[in-house]
Amino acid sequence: MSLIFLRKQASDFVSAYLSEIRYMASVIPQRDRGYFPQYWFGRNIIIITCNENGDVAIRLGRWLKKKEDSFRFETSPHRIEEAVFPRLDYSLRPAFFNITGHHWSVGYMTLVTNLNPFFTLQEGADVKIMDVRFESTYRVRGYPAEKTLLWLFRRPSEERMSKDEAKKEAAKDFRGYIQWLVFTRFYDILGAKLLEETLALFRKSVKQLAAEYEQLITREDLEEEELQMFLEKHYFLLSPEVRVIKEKRKLGPYIPDFILRYSDGSFALVEIQLNSDPIFLDDGPSEGMKEAVEQMRNWFDWVRRYSPCELARASGLIVIGRRSSYIKHHKKVKDLLNTLPCPVKLLTYDDLGDAFNRILNLLS
Repeated sequence: MSLIFLRKQASDFVSAYLSEIRYMASVIPQRDRGYFPQYWFGRNIIIITCNENGDVAIRLGRWLKKKEDSFRFETSPHRIEEAVFPRLDYSLRPAFFNITGHHWSVGYMTLVTNLNPFFTLQEGADVKIMDVRFESTYRVRGYPAEKTLLWLFRRPSEERMSKDEAKKEAAKDFRGYIQWLVFTRFYDILGAKLLEETLALFRKSVKQLAAEYEQLITREDLEEEELQMFLEKHYFLLSPEVRVIKEKRKLGPYIPDFILRYSDGSFALVEIQLNSDPIFLDDGPSEGMKEAVEQMRNWFDWVRRYSPCELARASGLIVIGRRSSYIKHHKKVKDLLNTLPCPVKLLTYDDLGDAFNRILNLLS
């Protein structure tokens, strides 16, 4: 594939993406646009970097007071990751990801490494980065680095870097950002007096996510990791009535699924079990319920031993099963949880689903 063709393909791809997402964003009133990415409405310098292996990096530069985006083309003698994240040691293993699948997306977070590369790509893989801050603890020049929108492609196929694929990604990212905004800045949104057009977008995105969630929790083959990944992005569902902050998960030698910190200084240790677990069987708690209770006991015991002043502020949250199982055995569940040294609440996946209706009511 010639360099000229590769540059044109990358230019057409990012132009189609931006055109689509800007078209969808055009319904957002001018007054409310500060909550959304600048490139949804304004124009930017777009930097396209290629190397001799046929790899491509597409990134946004500074914004422009113009009617059109401006393109800048570069070539690099390095691997495409190094062209964008220089002065790291690419002989070392990546700090976070060795991307072997096809399409990865990383957004709205901070990634910190030492001299290791943040990630590496295998042939045919690509990664999209949206609003990520990259930091190095080794005082490497050029870091921290803020990436508003960045794609890295390792030898992309023509099908992958097509206009149709770009438009699909734009639609997905538009909806995904609105959902992220609702579920991470919900209380800010409520107090912002947004216009009805913006609130309608938020309500539509919540309804779409509620449908996805319902489809997810009705699957019998659902893995616990998939449930956890969903709740990582939408942890607001675990506490829709009170503002919470999701903290780092390490607790001594233990790693809870989540640690939620409340504004009064109290915190909840969260254990997630499967949606298909029955909670209780006729002769006692299910294996999933036993595991969750044992986890809680171990965590509270660690807090009591090594951070006793925190014990009075500690609580637990177990997410497991469906409401029908809880209703059938609610007294047994209550008696079991009362054996724990700190208060523990049980939520079913139906309870989490109720949070969507609460959010919709507040957004009305």
